[in-house]
Amino acid sequence: MELESSPLRGGEHAHGVTSLRIRVKYAAFMVAGFVLACLWKQGLFGLVDRIPVLSQDCTDCAAFMAVYRCSCGCFLFFLLFFVLSSRLACCAAPGLAAVQQGFWVWKALLFIVLEVVPFFLPNVIFTGYAWLALVGSGLFLLMQIVILFNMAYSWNNNWVNREGSAYKGALLAVTLLFYAVTITLIGLMAAWFTKGDGCGLYTFFISVTAVVAAFITLASLRLEFVSLFVSSVIIMFCTYTCMSALLSGTAGSPNCNALYRDGNEWSVIVSIAFAGICLVYTTVGAASERDSFSLEAHSADCEGDDPDSPSSYTFCHLVMALASMAMATALTSWHVSLAEGEAFDADIVDSGPTSMWVKIGSQWITFVVYFLALGMRVACPDRFEDV
Repeated sequence: MELESSPLRGGEHAHGVTSLRIRVKYAAFMVAGFVLACLWKQGLFGLVDRIPVLSQDCTDCAAFMAVYRCSCGCFLFFLLFFVLSSRLACCAAPGLAAVQQGFWVWKALLFIVLEVVPFFLPNVIFTGYAWLALVGSGLFLLMQIVILFNMAYSWNNNWVNREGSAYKGALLAVTLLFYAVTITLIGLMAAWFTKGDGCGLYTFFISVTAVVAAFITLASLRLEFVSLFVSSVIIMFCTYTCMSALLSGTAGSPNCNALYRDGNEWSVIVSIAFAGICLVYTTVGAASERDSFSLEAHSADCEGDDPDSPSSYTFCHLVMALASMAMATALTSWHVSLAEGEAFDADIVDSGPTSMWVKIGSQWITFVVYFLALGMRVACPDRFEDV
């Protein structure tokens, strides 16, 4: 298995334990916001019906308007600290490092205030925010793809460059495991989503995933500079994305979904939990991957290279602000029109045609980026030889 060089690789990450601990604390606010948004979506024990402003323009979409308000409060929280951690702010007020790393009780009170105040504002503000959340969620998905590539290349390079054969053997074992998971998922999708009438589109998605996965595998075996491990990571991620898209597209329909069971509340709970785990995991991972998005070396101004300086948290807050928007789109299944008065099913979570096509688009973009990376390596071998 050869070492593969990536045109997308970032630098080595040297964040200290203190910096990681602080990021986890900020992620706890994200978790709290997500749990609160889930409770609002389910009516928060009937409280959603007692707030007149939520149903002012649309009686049936009060819960969705509550989700957008909760998401907006979380977004404003991280946007504020994004501004306070910017290079301009840290240069003007060097003492902001203490604000980033402490005052957690005051931050909790601020978070509560920002979650409460939006419920006193008119719906028209959050109709506009819902459209803004679509853009932010799209950026969050693209960021997730870049992090995936950086993680795969870094993992491969780290284990290949270690002394001894144990790590290389472990890398091979993990590669085979990922391929086994991929094959299993493709088999399950073929069994669950292609048996009914009118399931041609889902069969097409599965076929594209299987064909492209086979092509990537053949390229990994034929090209000496391509890592089979990196290919296995990309293929497994894209296969999982396809399965998630099919689950979203066939939710609530027994025709093309062998898993469909009418009236099962546990499926809603599982969907919410799964969406939350993926969101939080991606957020915490992305918040530590600032170098993955750097096109040039970081400036040393304002102690930008110090992992405990205020500016080192700028990217962390940006990711969590975008994740706050992604939280709303996941819980509302990307249906912005619900914020404009369309009726909805309160049980839908990350489901429907829009959610399905967003995920399929994410899968196709991942495939395209991977082939572009291979093309760049073939066309410019000298440029990426030591990257």
